Amino acid sequence: MNSQDKGALFEEYIEKVYRLLLDLETSKDDEPIIISRNVKLLRHGYTDEIDIYYEFTKAKIRHRVAIECKNYSSPVEISKIRDFHGKIYRSQKITGVFISSNGFQSGAKSYAIEHGIILMVTSDLPNLFNLIGKRLEQIYLPNEYTKGEPFYVLMEMQNKVLTGSYHVVSFKDTPRSIMLFLSKNLAAEYIERTKEFDLVPRGIKQESYDFLIHFAKRMDLKFQLNIMRYPESGNTMSVFIEPDQLKSEFFD
Repeated sequence: MNSQDKGALFEEYIEKVYRLLLDLETSKDDEPIIISRNVKLLRHGYTDEIDIYYEFTKAKIRHRVAIECKNYSSPVEISKIRDFHGKIYRSQKITGVFISSNGFQSGAKSYAIEHGIILMVTSDLPNLFNLIGKRLEQIYLPNEYTKGEPFYVLMEMQNKVLTGSYHVVSFKDTPRSIMLFLSKNLAAEYIERTKEFDLVPRGIKQESYDFLIHFAKRMDLKFQLNIMRYPESGNTMSVFIEPDQLKSEFFD
């Protein structure tokens, strides 16, 4: 069997595994699952092909997942991850998952972390929740490379690990609120000024807004938008808004 045939069988195996798992975990009230192989993404004058594409709803989040499969005899190198990222980065809200039969080189792992690509090996496949868990971690525990769309939030850290908690402030004569910053620099300056070094700025992606807004409403919080810094005084221009207003103005 040649390498092309082996690759096709590997793709078919992965597609069948996730099709079965999704069928088992889906109730009659769930939205339809979209499963396609060898999907072509139209570009300006050319096309990119994705091995497998899934679209389904889990944990109240619509997941759009593009999967690249490589059945190599050696660990996948960085160039393959870079090529895959080039296929999907223009497509908003698509999660990239790269599955290798023999692991990944260290450079490939670093590049994947920086660009939000989930890496898996074949031993991960029998567990759908492994994939869902990695996906939810991207949404609720963003890393330092996640860019704000458009805001950055302060998150709490313990032993250099995110706790999953948003920083809530309550100043005199102001409502309890979650601070949002229009730039990462503004957020970093706040940490430096207040000496609260157990906080880190993290970008909020569009897909995270639903959870953030639901959390604020449940805890009766507002949002404090920190927009810009006045050069003369060093003070920050800010405004308080309700969760529903944040949703209507900034959530796509």
